[in-house]
Formats: sequence, structure tokens, C-alpha cells
Amino acid sequence: MRQLKIPLIKNLLDPKFFDLVIDTTNTKVEKIVGEISEKFNLNT
Repeated sequence: MRQLKIPLIKNLLDPKFFDLVIDTTNTKVEKIVGEISEKFNLNT
């Protein structure tokens, strides 16, 4: 069985590793959907 090696990334939560970061702690669903739509140019 082959093992998949994942490169060591010191801070997986660093925003530079993501196209879109949304803090969902106190964010309403409508605002989250709006931010995603804006990022990917989707019409809602």
C-alpha cells in the first residue's frame, strides 16, 4: 500500500492558501452566499 505524503504547512489556516475565507462565526447564511456569489461572479 502506498502512503500519500502531505507537505508540511506550518499554518493551514493562513488565508494565503485559500481563494476565499469567510468567518462564519456570527455571519448569516445570506451574507455567506452573497460573498461566495461575488467571488465567483454568480447571479443569485
